[in-house]
Amino acid sequence: MNKKIIVLGIILIIVVGGIFIVNTSKEDTASTITKEDNTVIKEDDTKDETNEELATATIDNLSYETVITLNGKETSSSKAWIKGNKTKIETKTEVKTSVVIIDGNKQTYISYTIGDKQAYKMDYESQKNPDTPLKFAKDDNQADDIITKNLSDETINGKICKVTQYSLPGTNDYTKIWAWKENGLMIKMETKSAGTTMTTEYKNLEIKKVKDSDFNLPKEMEIVDMIDALPGM
Repeated sequence: MNKKIIVLGIILIIVVGGIFIVNTSKEDTASTITKEDNTVIKEDDTKDETNEELATATIDNLSYETVITLNGKETSSSKAWIKGNKTKIETKTEVKTSVVIIDGNKQTYISYTIGDKQAYKMDYESQKNPDTPLKFAKDDNQADDIITKNLSDETINGKICKVTQYSLPGTNDYTKIWAWKENGLMIKMETKSAGTTMTTEYKNLEIKKVKDSDFNLPKEMEIVDMIDALPGM
C-alpha cells in the first residue's frame, strides 16, 4: 500500500466498503521507531506463524459489514458479499440504500438504488478491481520512509488480532491496523491525519455462506446502459 493510503487515510473506495488481508505469515523485518530525540532505533519482531497464503488461497467466499466513523461519529455503513469473481456491496446512507454488483465472469458492473425499477450498467474496465481481501494481500508494499511498529496483540469481538502501526517521521499522523491472526483478515483500521481520526470496523464476518442467489437483481428490474441513461455522454 502506498504512503498516501497508509498515512493520509485514503482508506478504501467507499462503494466497496473494503476489507484487507494483512500479511501475518512471513517473518516480520525489524521495525523502526523514532525516539524523542528523533533518533531511529530498531526493534526485533517475533515470527508470526499465521499462514497468509492459506487465507488468500481459500477465502473466496466472504460476507461482512463495514462501519466507518469520523471523530467518533458514524458516517457510513455497508454490507458486502464476495463469492469467486462476484462482489456485491450494499451501502446505506440517511437518504438511500445503493447496491453495486460486479461480475468478473460476465465482465459486468451494475448499480441500482433499492426501491427503484431501473439498474444501471456501468463501465466494467474502470470498476473491475474493487478493494477486496485478495487485492490488498498482493498490494502490501510500503514506502521506504514509513515507520512500522508492531504492537501487542488485542482481541476484538472474540478475534485475536495482530496490531501494526504505520507512521511518517516527524508527524503525529498514523494508521493502525488490527489483523485477525487466524487468517489475516483486517478487523479494524484507525487513521489519524491533521487532527481527524477515521475508524473503519469490519463486523459479522462469515466465511463460506454466500450463495449465488445473493447476487440476483430484484424481479422486474430493467437494466439500462449508463451511456444511454446520461445524455451527452
